[in-house]
Amino acid sequence: MAKDGETLVTQTGKTAMSKKKDLEMAEEFLSSARDAIKSLKLLFREELKEFGISWTQFHLLKLVKRTGGINVTQISRCMMSTPATSSKMIDLLSAKGLLEKQRSESDRRICRLVLTEESEKLLEAATEKRNRIMAEILEGESEKDLRAIIQYLERIRDKCENRVAMGKEREGELREKHQGYRVPPL
Repeated sequence: MAKDGETLVTQTGKTAMSKKKDLEMAEEFLSSARDAIKSLKLLFREELKEFGISWTQFHLLKLVKRTGGINVTQISRCMMSTPATSSKMIDLLSAKGLLEKQRSESDRRICRLVLTEESEKLLEAATEKRNRIMAEILEGESEKDLRAIIQYLERIRDKCENRVAMGKEREGELREKHQGYRVPPL
């Protein structure tokens, strides 16, 4: 027990005061990240209305494009949604003529999703508009700073993925659920 004026040092070598500061910084980081993502989502949701798709539908189409023939189960895992929710969205996009379901010739139970010509054009236009808006938002920021932020976010993603993997290994579970299905960058 530390006396007045003394600093308690934990097993990790951190002082109790610096550990408290770390927790406060973690909370501030999470709050800022959440607010930034929420703001981007609100902005792009409005912009996507002109294309007749939602934010989530846009990302589902981007996922299909990047993977080149993904199935419903894989989409559910990548988008962190239930298969039922993913199926409803896929059916809606199919009805709009934006997705096609292609059955595997070797196994008729397997159904792969592919973009239509219309969705390819829509994605190109929506992505171009999104990138233009983002470029305007980032205008005036230095490339060096932006590259540093990107690298930092990638490190955080990697640390999170590693922690999830370690947790599953400790529990004796296989990473089958996500093995080979890293969420592609959007």
